[in-house]
Amino acid sequence: MTKKLTDRFLQTVKAPREGRLVIADTEVKGLTFRLTPNGTRSWLVRFRLPRRPQRAHVLGPYPGISLKAARQRAADIVAAAKRGVDLPAEEDRLKAERKKAAETAWTVSQLASEFIEGYAKTNHRRWKATEQRITNHILPQLGDRAAASVRRADVVELLDHLEREKGLGAQVNRTRTTLSAMFRFALEREIVASNPVTGVRPRKEVERTRTLSDAELRAVWRALNEMPEPGASFVRALMLTASRRDEVRCMQWSEIDAENGLWTVPAARTKTQKDHQIPMPRQMVELLASMPRRGSFVFTTIGDKPWSGHDKIKPVLDRESGVKDWVFHDLRRTVRSRFAEMGISYEIAERLLGHAMTKVARIYDRHSYRAEEARALQAWSDRLMQIVGDGRAAANVVTLRPGG
Repeated sequence: MTKKLTDRFLQTVKAPREGRLVIADTEVKGLTFRLTPNGTRSWLVRFRLPRRPQRAHVLGPYPGISLKAARQRAADIVAAAKRGVDLPAEEDRLKAERKKAAETAWTVSQLASEFIEGYAKTNHRRWKATEQRITNHILPQLGDRAAASVRRADVVELLDHLEREKGLGAQVNRTRTTLSAMFRFALEREIVASNPVTGVRPRKEVERTRTLSDAELRAVWRALNEMPEPGASFVRALMLTASRRDEVRCMQWSEIDAENGLWTVPAARTKTQKDHQIPMPRQMVELLASMPRRGSFVFTTIGDKPWSGHDKIKPVLDRESGVKDWVFHDLRRTVRSRFAEMGISYEIAERLLGHAMTKVARIYDRHSYRAEEARALQAWSDRLMQIVGDGRAAANVVTLRPGG
């Protein structure tokens, strides 16, 4: 059947009860409209290359492709065929070549940079941690590789290296998650043809239970006397407040209410995504008072950025203190355990560590617990002073000053 097609006709023509209704357009040779019993409307163009059998190419659905667009596309294909060019096949070939060129052009390092700037910074609240994992764990092993050449075996080899040679625990699975997100980003943009992390199982994680003994706390504290600033004060602040590493490391002077002895950790740096107010013990107030002001950040060497030497100071601290097999986060577990030993209630201990409360507790218990928290953290800090001073009175044990 042939007919001069119009939009009115295409929209109102009734579907056949069986078979397929096929109508050839009289305006553009080769353009065909098809209608199935279930009402599906679509375009097809038939064309013939010189001395070659007739070919057919599906253009797509109607009205997704309008009558005008279908006529233009069909005319282009038929005209190219008269010149001996199979236009759809040529377009597919060029697309495949561009895709292959893009795949081989992107290195993992370039992909990582694009992923951080184009996705992580706007979608990951803790994008800096993502960037650090990429910089510290992924790029040293895969950075120079073509992104499209990375295979599942390469991912397994990377995770094995982090787990067996670098001795990492939870960071292995976090690195796997970051790598998967990075390649998913690349896959969506046709930089790679597949995600090599797919099918790579997470590693079994062993929960850390490490706490530091009194002797180990004393050894670490005293070793800090010989450590450079701001690293020494940073570690002492971790011990005094039981706060998370980056909550302390990124502390800013604007967060400190010296008059009321309060430190407000903004929601952007807490796991609960809520502001967390910490009543600072006397020793922490003295420590902050001794710190030089070099800009907006408390622990800094250049003022406009937080100190980032925690990974470098840790091996030195281990060597000088003689304390092995611990990480900074173990200090939180240590203090939390000491809270229990000292009879500090579960409610107060959890609030001090900034852990999320149950929904019922959040809704019905509107007491601030500020005074109770202040007493508890002061009691711990006094206890810590006794530990690091061989049990002597806290007031006579130590002067909290940078480097001593």
